[in-house]
Amino acid sequence: MTGRPFAEVASVGSAVPERVLTNHELSQVLDTSDQWIVERTGIRERRIAAPDQTVAMLSRDASLLALDRAGVGVEELDTIVLATAWSAGSMSRSAICTKLSSVAAKLTS
Repeated sequence: MTGRPFAEVASVGSAVPERVLTNHELSQVLDTSDQWIVERTGIRERRIAAPDQTVAMLSRDASLLALDRAGVGVEELDTIVLATAWSAGSMSRSAICTKLSSVAAKLTS
């Protein structure tokens, strides 16, 4: 019997922008309230990226966190799986699976 391919999710990481925009803040500039927003959407707050912050930067931070949690180095991985969703694009366009060898240098720089 031949061996089956083996894959393991050893860790996960996530990263979000620091800036929090609350429903209360929105109610100061829009004719709405926290209660109205929560009842209709379930949203209590959202994160706002800094002008110079990109999805790639957040992905790097999340990747480094996952590596640290797993206790492994970049050189030990074959693949990174990334999934993200944002208003500027769809998940299908940004969900990628790529060989780490092509991005390892960028992760550690």
